Amino acid sequence: MLLREKVKKNKILIATQLGILGGEEISILDIIKHLKDQYDFTVFLSERGPFTELLEKNGIHFFIIQLKGHYDFNGFTKIFNILKKNEYDVIHIHSPRMAYYFLLANLFLNRKNIIWTHHVFMGDSFPLRTFRGKLYFWGMKFLMKFAKKNICVSNYIENKLIEHGIKKERLTTIYNGIDIDKKRAVKNEYPKKVRFGLMSRLEKYKGYPVFIETLKKFPTSDREFFIFNTGFLEKEIKELADKRSNVHYMGFVNSKEDIFKEFDILLLLSDFEGFGFITIEAMLYGKPLLARDNILNREILNGYPDIGFIKDFSAISLKEKIIEVSKKENYERLLEYVRNYDLRPFAMEKSISKIRKLYGEISENRN
Repeated sequence: MLLREKVKKNKILIATQLGILGGEEISILDIIKHLKDQYDFTVFLSERGPFTELLEKNGIHFFIIQLKGHYDFNGFTKIFNILKKNEYDVIHIHSPRMAYYFLLANLFLNRKNIIWTHHVFMGDSFPLRTFRGKLYFWGMKFLMKFAKKNICVSNYIENKLIEHGIKKERLTTIYNGIDIDKKRAVKNEYPKKVRFGLMSRLEKYKGYPVFIETLKKFPTSDREFFIFNTGFLEKEIKELADKRSNVHYMGFVNSKEDIFKEFDILLLLSDFEGFGFITIEAMLYGKPLLARDNILNREILNGYPDIGFIKDFSAISLKEKIIEVSKKENYERLLEYVRNYDLRPFAMEKSISKIRKLYGEISENRN
């Protein structure tokens, strides 16, 4: 009896930077979860954190090389040697810093097997008006030419890159997918006491300084705020929660079901985002949002009532908006939008099928 020969899987290296757990890292986990039967995945990072804990828990192979700053020659040498010794069929980059190292290494090795996913528009996170910013962005644009395909996680990012001189044929938009098969739990009743939740990482650009200032304007008995996640501002948030009875710091909680049970309205206060992953999750779990008024949020929340957007982001206007969306008639208007929101454009199978197709094309034509 002949033994059936084991089919060799193509090797995929996913390169990201941080060990935190945000939208970028969640999207990586989703790709691996849905394609692990077809591909042999390895993840590259430059530090440990909650993300590496989940990789270990799920038996996903990863390795870490600590990189010092943006230009670490010793780190580049290590990455170059790894790529030289290992024939990866596809290298999937999820970080601008990783793009420098991996695309340059691939240039020297004369390989053409890199996909680069852009989770943010670089001009939002890096000032393009300065000389350093212009030089940095020019370097990114130069390197993008050597990626086989540049994935944008929103139309907003694709349009911004085209606006800054990137050719459309080098780009494709693939939303970070979400499992929409879960039963949507949209409550019909108005809560006795409206509770607000924040789920973004505790960093300044996520709007926390203005939020902290806003809380000083609310009496401790009026409205409750639940904060989920970790980050650089964790100490300040903990101190705030210790002093105020209506502020609850919950830390990092992995279960989204448990998180969304704790509040009624999600606050989305970031200065910028690449894809509204939390926004889509809020729609899935039946939670209205109070969000910053920007192009990306308008793209994801197309047709959302204006009362759910913050146009002038300051402590005073945020307080006024929190009071406004807490009113029964306004809350019910936002809830009606959530109830009728079409999640199908963000379906996981739609995103994964596009990634699978790209992996297949590049695996076959990587030289």
